[in-house]
Amino acid sequence: TEHTSTETKPDFSHLKQSPDRVRRPVVARWLGMSEPASSGRSSVRGLSVFPGGHSLKQELRQFLSEGLRAGMVPINDTDVYWYLVNTTVPAEKEAAGDPTKILHEVKDILASHMPVEFLDVVRHSDLNNLSHGPHYYIGTHGPFSQAELLVRL
Repeated sequence: TEHTSTETKPDFSHLKQSPDRVRRPVVARWLGMSEPASSGRSSVRGLSVFPGGHSLKQELRQFLSEGLRAGMVPINDTDVYWYLVNTTVPAEKEAAGDPTKILHEVKDILASHMPVEFLDVVRHSDLNNLSHGPHYYIGTHGPFSQAELLVRL
């Protein structure tokens, strides 16, 4: 038997080639999610490359201080993944789209008091593999109303 539905499905075809920052809010509204609200935190993630190898142990290292959490973990003998989550500061908004400014913000301001090992890893960052973004709370209603999400857009 053939089933016909009178329910109108949204047309997202125009979003296929759109960047995520355009696509996400449209899909979020369709799912019944409210506009994102800033959590007051942001993060930077990077990949550092040591062509001659690094001397780090194969373990996750975390560093904590007031309003900041940073960490690093070797991926192999030459690459190290690192991250930094912090309370957002105004200077980050200016640096957000420029990897050189992001790296300067991390090593010279946000993480300047971190251990030398972490700063060395940050200094070896591949600028093509550096990302920065704010964290948002997304409240929900409708079928998702029992959950609250924290996402990085």
